[in-house]
Amino acid sequence: MPQVKFAFADPQIAVIESPQQVLFVSGGAEQDLEQLAAVSFASIDQIETICRSGPEVTIVQLLRDAGQPFELRAWRPVHSRFEVFYAIGDDGGITICDTMRNAIACTPIERRSVPREAMLDHLIFRRIPMGGSLVKGWCRIAPGEKIRIGIGERKAETANFDFVSGGIVNLPAQERLAQLDHIFDDIMRPLRNEQGLFSLFSGGVDSTLLYTYLDRTVPAVTAMPETLPPFEKETLDTAASLLGIDLQLLPHTSADFLSELESAIEDFGLPPELDQIAFYTQLYKTDAPSFVSGSVADSLFGVYPAEGWTGALMMAMIRFGGADLVRRLTPLAPVRYRAQLFEAAHQADEFRRGLFDLDGATALEDAFTNYRILNLAFGQDEIDARLRLRLDSILALVERAAPENDLYFQHLELIHWIGYIAGGVALQERQHAFAYGKTVFHPFSDRRLVDFITSVPVRDRYLAPNRHAKPWLKELILRRLPGYPAYCRKGTTQYPMPDFFAPKGPLATVWEKYELPDPLNGRARDEFHRSWSDLDWNALGFAIWRNRVLNNGALAITPHTKTYTYVLQDAVAPVYDLAAP
Repeated sequence: MPQVKFAFADPQIAVIESPQQVLFVSGGAEQDLEQLAAVSFASIDQIETICRSGPEVTIVQLLRDAGQPFELRAWRPVHSRFEVFYAIGDDGGITICDTMRNAIACTPIERRSVPREAMLDHLIFRRIPMGGSLVKGWCRIAPGEKIRIGIGERKAETANFDFVSGGIVNLPAQERLAQLDHIFDDIMRPLRNEQGLFSLFSGGVDSTLLYTYLDRTVPAVTAMPETLPPFEKETLDTAASLLGIDLQLLPHTSADFLSELESAIEDFGLPPELDQIAFYTQLYKTDAPSFVSGSVADSLFGVYPAEGWTGALMMAMIRFGGADLVRRLTPLAPVRYRAQLFEAAHQADEFRRGLFDLDGATALEDAFTNYRILNLAFGQDEIDARLRLRLDSILALVERAAPENDLYFQHLELIHWIGYIAGGVALQERQHAFAYGKTVFHPFSDRRLVDFITSVPVRDRYLAPNRHAKPWLKELILRRLPGYPAYCRKGTTQYPMPDFFAPKGPLATVWEKYELPDPLNGRARDEFHRSWSDLDWNALGFAIWRNRVLNNGALAITPHTKTYTYVLQDAVAPVYDLAAP
């Protein structure tokens, strides 16, 4: 008989049962959980209202009649980083997981394969942007999507139910800043009562601002790669000193990088977007039960493509043209400026293209790859199809507000919504933590911040008059923490990947240990090995994942995962914690 099986790794998931339904709620405010627990059946309108409220939340609902399950529904609003993966069996049974690692562990090894389009998505974006997954037969609920599956029907009905929209509100800047301060205080208030909370602290604007709303006794922990530039360490020390906190530093050496990367990929079951994932394992192995992270802030509050004089030059080229002239004159410039000049001209060309041009800034946003090599492996038509699908998926969820006569700000607005809605760093932080029974809170994923930023005219949202990124956050932190170096240079706490793949780097011989993804083994192979590009990281993450996760017949669901099984003729099975595999 068909069964509905759940494997939830979220240690704080709420399970609300009544004769008519079982609700699984990840995230959500305490009052929302109380409201859901007070009724025997939660209506669609009630659930969707909760999903569109402030805190990030994902809800799965199993409907039943006389104890027998007959329908499954699930909702994930645009701002939620709580994932749901689902697969429908040949008999109509359904398996639901909240991490990709557990989804793969629930799949017999002989049935695990990677769809070609999913592999291409990963090699372009380092993630599957919306509703697919890396493993055939598994789907994920996309941001803004709801699903309905009848038990035994062997198909899922999907539709968008949540969107990014908002009206412009004309307020003086200081009044708007006070409003933002109040919103952050509301968002952070529940975390002030969170027992054992640690701050994932980098000293940057995002994590430092969040910390100003916490008690100064909350421990702050920082992974410290040995290659951290001195200026970034100085910013970190300055922020900690101003806050009056003692940082817990977790040193990380280049020699350990590959082994810890392999371990991290196996833990959460996905190829990583960023190399920081390698030293996150050290953080999650601490005694802390929960963490607060500043991820997502860049995509919501602004990442300006070029600051200072290069930004001014780029803006001039976007408005008046002249990128070709700058490229011709660049060889005459001092050597130290040439790379910046070429990059400014390249970005100006992308921003001058149409909003739907597949070579334009919006379509190419958040794509870290080497298109020349991918073109050899897949062909331009397949690449264009993936870019178009990702762009169309975002456009279906976003109400655009940029001026129609300003192509630059039209691009800039959509670039930020692509990063916010389709970005995956926060997703991976959370799934990695779940593997250790830990929780990660992402305050910047709160819907109230989306409502705030959409109330600001697009020209004022993402960059200050001095062309510095995240102006609202920087102005707010200067108000709350005087003396903070808001406009100083800030790095990314990342390892220098080109050096790591170089002949004497820790990844120099990695392709002797792992096989390239199959499409890169053809006529693209020589070009791939000729020089380093962002594609190297994408390919390595996939190769390690394929070896240690996809093709691992001994892969088990992670410790601390709670499983629930519902059979048509049976009541719910008891909840239990699985032993470590």
